[in-house]
Amino acid sequence: YALAKDPSLSAQELMNLNKFALNADLDAKFVFFKASRELIKKRLNSRGASDEIEKRGVEYLIRVQEIMSIILRDFEALQIDASDDVARIHDKIKEFL
Repeated sequence: YALAKDPSLSAQELMNLNKFALNADLDAKFVFFKASRELIKKRLNSRGASDEIEKRGVEYLIRVQEIMSIILRDFEALQIDASDDVARIHDKIKEFL
């Protein structure tokens, strides 16, 4: 949300805002779904109505992914290819958790 309000914020500033909003109560593990430009476009087009974040477009969503990738370097995180088969995704997450 903070990135939507101020696109110039750094990954560290965004992390600090999230820590503040969550009273620094962050989970131990994170699962991050990463999607290609093509997959994002496909999913946005298939949905019809978009929320305020999605209306910002593919490039904005790619930027959000990039920032999340940077932030999650400091955590135990599993990155999942969002285009993978559901069963494969399930197995990866189950093994990770």
